[in-house]
Amino acid sequence: MDSLYLILISGSLALAFKYERSYQVIMQSYADEKEKNKAFKKFFTLSFIPMLFSPLAYITALQIIKRFLEAKARFAPPDDSNQWIRQNREWINSKTLSAYLDKGQRREETLGSVKYEIWTNTQTGEVVLKPWNLSKKYTQCPSCGYKTLQKNIRQTIVEPTYTSTGEGEKYDKCNLCYYRFSHGFYTIAKKVQSSSGSGGSFSSRGGGGGGSFGGGSSGGGGAGGRW
Repeated sequence: MDSLYLILISGSLALAFKYERSYQVIMQSYADEKEKNKAFKKFFTLSFIPMLFSPLAYITALQIIKRFLEAKARFAPPDDSNQWIRQNREWINSKTLSAYLDKGQRREETLGSVKYEIWTNTQTGEVVLKPWNLSKKYTQCPSCGYKTLQKNIRQTIVEPTYTSTGEGEKYDKCNLCYYRFSHGFYTIAKKVQSSSGSGGSFSSRGGGGGGSFGGGSSGGGGAGGRW
């Protein structure tokens, strides 16, 4: 009986690993989000029954179902005029993409903070961008306006030793215009002769202070546009 449980558990783990691996392969194989969804639909249909026997695979299943639920809103045209064509990213190279997205928007996509759906009006040539927020890791930069700001970064300035404390800084930094805002410095506890980790205590010294380096374009991160 024990060996049977072991076989079932091993099989469940193997299935879960296989499904997660397949999910990642599909994510990396397509540039266009709608094409990814088509591949996920086929994969989900073929693997649904075996997936029932692997509870751990439900995590992957929920990721796929979430994509399906979001698809209607994400891939809806700007209006009901039936004059819009969605640009398939499989057919757009980096040079062509620059005709639709500016530097800041391309940076957002590179970071994975925002993905833009590009729609072109067949009658007027108007281009509309529909942003889709992907990651909460980045927020809107107060300097350039794009969703490229990484907050509460902690960096060690002076390494602690067994005889003296160290020092670190907590700050926000934009990955586009290099705006930087310091929250201040903190003390890092001395190293100890044990396996337990050491933390750091925050101090009020040197707080505040921001700046923008290298400029940055105007615009709105995560906001659509028309032209």
